[in-house]
Amino acid sequence: MNDSNEELLLSFIEAMVPLRIYDIKRRQGWITDYDVTWARGQVDVIASGGDAILYYVKGTSGKTISTMCKCLAILAFCPGGITFAGLHFEERRD
Repeated sequence: MNDSNEELLLSFIEAMVPLRIYDIKRRQGWITDYDVTWARGQVDVIASGGDAILYYVKGTSGKTISTMCKCLAILAFCPGGITFAGLHFEERRD
């Protein structure tokens, strides 16, 4: 992965995770047990799709990156939030 691809990926994540957080809050107010269980079930999907995250793989990259962003959004609701690749996401109850 070259520097411009890394910057593009990080910019995408930085934009998408807050949108996913907003979507969760708008639809249901906070994460549910189902969200946490779903995110846990995506570990293998993300791990096995590592190449698709770092390098474009037609038909795989978009889905894998989207899944990762949704998982990061769910983790942002946990106490202390989540830091990934230097980006910190944290949602607090109002």
